[in-house]
Amino acid sequence: MPCSSSLYPAVLSWIETLGVAPHATGAQALAAQVTALLGAQSLRPAPRSRAVLSSPAVPARQRLKRLARGLDAPWLAPDHVTRCLVPAALALYPTATPVLVLDGVRCPPWETLTVGLALPGRVQLLATVVVPVPAPKGAYGAAVARLLQQVAAAWPADAPPPHLVADRGFPSTAFFRLLNRLGWGYTVRLRATMALTLDGAVQTVRQQIATADDAQWTLRRGCYGQGGATVPGRIVIGRGLPVLRWHQRDNGSALARARRSRARAHDAGYTRADRPSAAATTDGWVVLFTTAPSWLPAVRFYDQRYATEGSYRDLQGGWDGRHGWELDRVLPPQGSAAAGEALWSLVLLAQVLQQWLGRGVGQPDATRWLPLRWTVHGRQSLWARGQAVLAEDEAWLGTWVAQRLATGVALLPPSPAAARVRPRRLAARIADAA
Repeated sequence: MPCSSSLYPAVLSWIETLGVAPHATGAQALAAQVTALLGAQSLRPAPRSRAVLSSPAVPARQRLKRLARGLDAPWLAPDHVTRCLVPAALALYPTATPVLVLDGVRCPPWETLTVGLALPGRVQLLATVVVPVPAPKGAYGAAVARLLQQVAAAWPADAPPPHLVADRGFPSTAFFRLLNRLGWGYTVRLRATMALTLDGAVQTVRQQIATADDAQWTLRRGCYGQGGATVPGRIVIGRGLPVLRWHQRDNGSALARARRSRARAHDAGYTRADRPSAAATTDGWVVLFTTAPSWLPAVRFYDQRYATEGSYRDLQGGWDGRHGWELDRVLPPQGSAAAGEALWSLVLLAQVLQQWLGRGVGQPDATRWLPLRWTVHGRQSLWARGQAVLAEDEAWLGTWVAQRLATGVALLPPSPAAARVRPRRLAARIADAA
């Protein structure tokens, strides 16, 4: 990889332009943390301590202390990092209708709710909230509302309103009303037991599926909920056609799909005689509650939700269980939600740089043929391409990385005059939260 001493100045330029740290010393310390993560490609303290930029005479214990102090910085608070990342992501990846993906990843005893900007095949995470597992009553819904308001507060006034997509764990009347107040579009999948009001009659999603045509997508006008707690919208019901990519049409891929299907059926419980379930009749259907004008844009919006699964995999074990950032090993031992959110803030700042590098690899320039050097087929995600280019030790690639990061800095908007970040220790923030 490009040595840390050559990568650090480019990372420092990003941190200063984003306006994350309130003063020069904090920006330098944070840039050293992000550079160490990009160099080590692991969140574990030991690899990062070996990659941190310091004199060889500094003992290992001191390096680990520096890393721990870096995560104690108050400017790694999630709302502050979100205010810096949202305008930057919209400037780096402009689009007519930004699609935000709401999802969650669980690393017991913590679950992290995230909102990210959908990219080709991946998601650029923008905001995080960490909640304990199991969460106290009402804490999960409050965390979702806080997360959405956090992104809305950072959304630029001149940017087009986003379209939010989410899975079946998030729908509620309060959730949809909040999205309507924010002025966002949305496409959210519903569970089979949820109630809908159509033509004045209350039916469950399962009852709607029973009368739906499995040969086509159906759009119906109705309301989510029942009684006085309803939200008007459109309901899209369908199964879709199974379409396989050309490289997934061999016998080996068919056997792998069959194994996954048996495992999912066993977990769902509808292949066990001692635990019957109605999931077998509804699991293959997709029911969406949406503001989209017709079924086709609603389905296309929702298809972008699946990219978040690949991003979560990148941050944990990677595509093969060995090349990820090992978040699933580092997050569980954190002693508080505030400590976990500080770790996530570091992840978000490093992810935006690595995926920006990956977006540039394979373009019609000197890196055009690099994906075929790393793989036989050339199919790699933005995150994997960024990781691969950072692993190269050729001098011309080090120059390309510096130039690519400088190009990103030129696209970033001027950092707003953010409110002063009070230099409070993490222990004080934990005490306030308690």
